[in-house]
Amino acid sequence: MGRLSKEEMDDFLKGPYLARIAVVKEDGSPFIIPVWYEWDGSFIYVVGRKRSGWVNYIRRDNRVCVLIDEDKLPLRKVIIEGHAEIIGTDWVEIGKRMVIRYFGPEVGPKYLEGSLDQPRWVIKITPRKIITWTVPP
Repeated sequence: MGRLSKEEMDDFLKGPYLARIAVVKEDGSPFIIPVWYEWDGSFIYVVGRKRSGWVNYIRRDNRVCVLIDEDKLPLRKVIIEGHAEIIGTDWVEIGKRMVIRYFGPEVGPKYLEGSLDQPRWVIKITPRKIITWTVPP
C-alpha cells in the first residue's frame, strides 16, 4: 500500500469515476450523493440541479468530504476534505466536458441535449486536506 504522487493523483482523477460527496444535513447527520466531477489540478467542480436538496445543505454548511475510488486493481482512492462554494449557474461548458468524459464524444453530446433546459449550480470544492491510497497490482 502507498500514497499516490501528485502526478499519479492528477492522472487518476482524469478518469471517468464517480465522486461521492458527503455533506452535512440540518440535523448534523451526513448525506452522501454520487456525482460527476472535474478536477483542474487544484479544485474539484461538480454540477447540481437547482432543486437538489444536497445543494441546499452546502449552502447552509459548506464542509464536504469527497471520495473518488475504483473497485478494481490497483484500488486507488482519493479523499478530499474541504469547503464547497456555489459559484454560479453557467454550467453548460463544464457539462459538455463531463458528458464527453463519462459517455464519450458520440453519446455524450446527445445526452446533454436532453438536459440543457434544467437549471443547475456549479459548485467549486477547495481542498483543505487530501489523502491518497493505492494497492499496486
